[in-house]
Amino acid sequence: MSTNVCTGDYYLVQWARWLNINNSLDGIIQKYQSCAEIIYRMNVAQSNIDIDFSEKENELYEKIDKAINLLMFRNRTMYDVIVFCYRDKMKSSQVAEKLKRGETYVKSVKKEAASWIDGYLSHDEFFNVA
Repeated sequence: MSTNVCTGDYYLVQWARWLNINNSLDGIIQKYQSCAEIIYRMNVAQSNIDIDFSEKENELYEKIDKAINLLMFRNRTMYDVIVFCYRDKMKSSQVAEKLKRGETYVKSVKKEAASWIDGYLSHDEFFNVA
């Protein structure tokens, strides 16, 4: 399968939407300890319920999700920045404050993480050509 992926902001934003939809109400209470997070997840799941991703899109976002999860083990800061910026929809200034770093640093890490994900997906695509 060839997807010719170039993640950029668009694909990471779509990944976050896909992730929120797939974290629907099923099992949500078992996954999260915080009441605020449970309510947030339930609201996101209910507000996005009408969005339907195609099989090809699901496959793409599963690959992006896998890449981001691998990033958690390779570089926790890059993972945190991607998750805070895309999944949690935080601004760079908010992430900088949370990580106790400068906003320029956060923007640089965000760009580096997106490039790493692009590279991972390109490598995965190269080795999975039918």
